[in-house]
Amino acid sequence: QVFPYLFFPLAIGICIGLIQLVELPSWASGLLGRQAEIYSTFSSDSAAGASISVNRDGTLHHLRLLSIALAALLLGCRYFRTRRDIMILLTTMTANGVAISLFGIIHRLTDIPGRMFWTFKITLGGTAFGPFVNRNNACGYLLICMACAIGLLPILMPARNTTGPKLILSSEIPFWRQVSTALVQFIAELNARKMAVLIAIVLIGTGMIVSMSRGGVLAMLFGGAVTIIAYGMARQPKNSMFVFIPLILLVGLLIGFATLGEGISERFEKIDLVDVEKDNRVEHWQNTWPATKDFGILGSGLGSYSNAHRGYRIKPELTVFHYAENQYFQALVEAGWIGLGVYFVAWIIAIQSASHLLSKGQSPTTIGVGVMGTFLIASEALASFFDFGFYIAANTLALAIMFGFLSYHAQALGGRLKKQSWLRFHVHNYAIQAIVLVMFGIISLTAYDLYTRSNIQRLSTPLLTLLTRENMPLEATDKKLAQLMPLVKSKPTPKGLNYAAGLWVHRCRLELFNEMIETQEFKTNLANAGGDEGTREKIFKKLWNTTHLQRLQENITYLTRESKYELANFKSKPAINKNLSMAAQLLSYSIDAAPMQPLPHQRLGQIIAVLGERSEADVHFENTLKLAPANPQFHNVAGLYYLQSDRPEKAAPHLRRYLELRPHRFALTMALVTARTNRSIMPVAPAIISQQIIPDDPSMLYKYAISYSSDTPELRNLALTRAVNIMEENGYHSVEEMELMGNIRKLQGKKEAAIESYSAMLRIRPNNAKVRMVRVNLLQETGQYELALEDIEKVIAKSNTPEKYRKQERQLRDLVYARERNQRSNNQ
Repeated sequence: QVFPYLFFPLAIGICIGLIQLVELPSWASGLLGRQAEIYSTFSSDSAAGASISVNRDGTLHHLRLLSIALAALLLGCRYFRTRRDIMILLTTMTANGVAISLFGIIHRLTDIPGRMFWTFKITLGGTAFGPFVNRNNACGYLLICMACAIGLLPILMPARNTTGPKLILSSEIPFWRQVSTALVQFIAELNARKMAVLIAIVLIGTGMIVSMSRGGVLAMLFGGAVTIIAYGMARQPKNSMFVFIPLILLVGLLIGFATLGEGISERFEKIDLVDVEKDNRVEHWQNTWPATKDFGILGSGLGSYSNAHRGYRIKPELTVFHYAENQYFQALVEAGWIGLGVYFVAWIIAIQSASHLLSKGQSPTTIGVGVMGTFLIASEALASFFDFGFYIAANTLALAIMFGFLSYHAQALGGRLKKQSWLRFHVHNYAIQAIVLVMFGIISLTAYDLYTRSNIQRLSTPLLTLLTRENMPLEATDKKLAQLMPLVKSKPTPKGLNYAAGLWVHRCRLELFNEMIETQEFKTNLANAGGDEGTREKIFKKLWNTTHLQRLQENITYLTRESKYELANFKSKPAINKNLSMAAQLLSYSIDAAPMQPLPHQRLGQIIAVLGERSEADVHFENTLKLAPANPQFHNVAGLYYLQSDRPEKAAPHLRRYLELRPHRFALTMALVTARTNRSIMPVAPAIISQQIIPDDPSMLYKYAISYSSDTPELRNLALTRAVNIMEENGYHSVEEMELMGNIRKLQGKKEAAIESYSAMLRIRPNNAKVRMVRVNLLQETGQYELALEDIEKVIAKSNTPEKYRKQERQLRDLVYARERNQRSNNQ
């Protein structure tokens, strides 16, 4: 039996994944990079052995995909051999691509933003196309379908409708006459099947363009150009215009699309390469590059990218990259240089197989398979730079089948040729039977495992952040926990464990809420609301908010100050003790399975803080920020935690970092630290706010000085002095900075310095009436009446409502006249 060479790099990839799962002994620690530190620091069991993978469940999931791909590769090699089988495969994939493209085009024309199939809301971002959540992944699949359609062309085109002789195109005939004659002959020989293939290619290509995935369109054009060049060099057709004319057209489109990408983006509603908030992937790859050295020679583990890269983010983490959006870079991070090398070997074997068929094949069927393989490899190799999506099972399965199909024909051709070729590897039937038996066992286990996971996935809805007392009451929560807990025990995946922990927290909130609505105080408040439904709903909502983990911990700190008896009574409630203890245990299991999850660390810290273990909670909050240092929300929650614990000095660096990452949250943060909310949080000392919490941002310091410390001149001057020092150290050159410096100097009472700053700004923007009037007042206060009069005359000349400045103008004229009169009298 023909045995595909691609089996070996795929099998090596599976072996790498298996090695990554093993807890390594001390003598094998050379394979580890940061993993030893990660497992000892972040795992709940510090004595647990470290493995190469920092996300064992993610690695297991990718091993399942690789196992399916390996089985599909062997099936593709075994079952598509004859011309009839080839036609069935290529036609089926072509029809599939046409169906997806037509559906995607219709959906795009009648699009409901953020909806899939016009119904299902996409909660994690992305732009749907057809049955794919991500349009880039859809284009990856459509490229496979287009490769099949292009492969049909050499198979069908030799068939002629007429039985007469073919036209002779002599080289003595003018070139354009040859082109027109060949085109007429081509059209005359078209039949229904040829027309169908050409229409299919157009429809699939149109679908990719309509998807507005620039990476997919670039891959399509590049693959077409490479295929035409390879076909021309290998087959050297007599009618060369059929190679050169499409090639020139494709190269022109490719260059135009690549160089005019920004204009096209603006034209087609900001086309992007990947569905994230901003196309910042290059910067993201640069930030994550140190991970290729930090995680050792075998990487961080297959499927671990979403955990591994977050510790290297520099700019605010507004979007989490679950995948690298680049298959090559992701292979390097997750499997190291060895894994990337194996990945390249697989591509090289595929390229050799396609080129062998294209150059050595004699039958139209063999040539068609070679053309299909050439387009497939060229397009997908480029698309892999733009999120082709090997992690999508549909793409992995289809590509593996096509590569198995390609491998069989290349190696079968190598065995048929008289000249010896290295592409002729065969094995005995008993070896095939043994491999099939092993693969059957693997696929059976994988199918069962995926079935179990699908049940966990089904029960893990809605999202934890969307749980309310209305959509998930106590009875529904208990029912879901009864279904989910046995599955989680048999298949302890981090996602299932985290969701089950969230349900236990939700159950705690529900029980506390039910207790509080039975109190006399609540009933009295509700009775006072009367029949006003809006007021009653606000009372219920306010009470529900008090059951949040943050508010529970805040309440515990308050009770610690007020009454230890009530504190002990509060902690001993079954609603807290039982539910939160179970949630903490589940989160610990999740962290053991994948220690680099920041959110479970944060939730565990909040739960432990409520249960009373403050020092242990501190560790989990700090671990959260080590794993995702650029996430603003994590810093905010940590800062609130320390504030609620009456430790403002420890809260200061986290709140400072939060304001650096999210400066527009300044007002809310200041209201919290100055105790201007209804929360039970002690106000922070103004000196700590102005010197430690507010970052090196002069505008924030100025806002704090005028809004929060105006009644304390010493503290106000402290904040303003720091703002001036920062600006003088860094320089202030923009008009906004000059105006800010003028405002600060004015508030400090340094009028001459303020005038100087405003004057510098007005030299750049002389028509700013507001700033000019501020300078007018300062000039008037400092006795510079002549300059003030010049300024106000300029304002009046440009103003649409000069009347409101006339009174002050007259005052200035009187002052100038009085000064001149005094000077004349003094001179006399």
